[in-house]
Amino acid sequence: MQYLHYFISTELPQTVTFYNSNFSKLNKIIRLSRYPQSIISEVMGGIVKKTEENNLRAEIIHNSLNNSVCGVIIPEISAGVYCDMFSGTDYNEYKNRACEIFSKAKKIHDKQEEIYIKNTDFDRLCELAKVAEQMFFSVKKQGEDVLQGREIHRFFGAITANGNVNYIQQITAELKHRYFIKGRPGTGKSTFLKKLAAAGVNAGYDVEMYHCALDPKSLDMIIVRELGLCVFDSTSPHEYFPERLGDGIIDIYGLCVAPGTDERFSTELEILQQKYNEIIAEGRVLIRKINESIIEEENTVLPLNNTEREMFIKEVIKSLF
Repeated sequence: MQYLHYFISTELPQTVTFYNSNFSKLNKIIRLSRYPQSIISEVMGGIVKKTEENNLRAEIIHNSLNNSVCGVIIPEISAGVYCDMFSGTDYNEYKNRACEIFSKAKKIHDKQEEIYIKNTDFDRLCELAKVAEQMFFSVKKQGEDVLQGREIHRFFGAITANGNVNYIQQITAELKHRYFIKGRPGTGKSTFLKKLAAAGVNAGYDVEMYHCALDPKSLDMIIVRELGLCVFDSTSPHEYFPERLGDGIIDIYGLCVAPGTDERFSTELEILQQKYNEIIAEGRVLIRKINESIIEEENTVLPLNNTEREMFIKEVIKSLF
């Protein structure tokens, strides 16, 4: 069975959570706190197994620091379980240092954006967005008297202790139409996606809005499952190309950016990218230290014996279903 994998929070360079966007509409919620990852993994695994036995779809939520499973939502029974982030002894020290590092990375990214902002025709971008809005959402959702759809906010990826992770392929696996935006930092990709998202919601559709983990104010992807539609920022570090029927490209760089911009600023852009990569690598070291501090602290908390552990896991699963 195909599962939907995603993140609902990011810790760096600041803590941002979309917990309410994903859980507030559920009828039954179990929220856990201060449980070691080993126990949470067994709980989540048991819940997923139960959904398989009952032929139910599950949405798997991952921890943005180590990619472990920290939550499960079962839409068909309007239920979910989520475990809050565990804080280790040295968690705050490492996190504060990591926040500083990733904030530096964001500033370098902003400098890259400045180059392209000056060379982008944003009037042309708005025209392109209007064409896309008309193509995707000219027909409003029918039959349910829905005046406006719902925004659902998430992340499709994260910079984890084990490197960059994204679930784009799993998230879009069942969609018939995928549009890959090709552009550069500052060329309006997020603005374009925000305009499409607003148009989809206004047309009555539920729109999944996937944010950039490094800059949560920026959008990287939208999905309208009722239309089998996905539009996403297909540029580094999550670059993909059409590979199946129904895939297409929206070339914002080619349509809206002054020709030759890459070439004219190649030296400056290369220097900025090298600095960015160096800082991100430094940040990854601190993420690993954060994760190690969490694991160390977890080993001292809730020392359940095997019987207590089994009873706890069974009780959580029973309460959810």
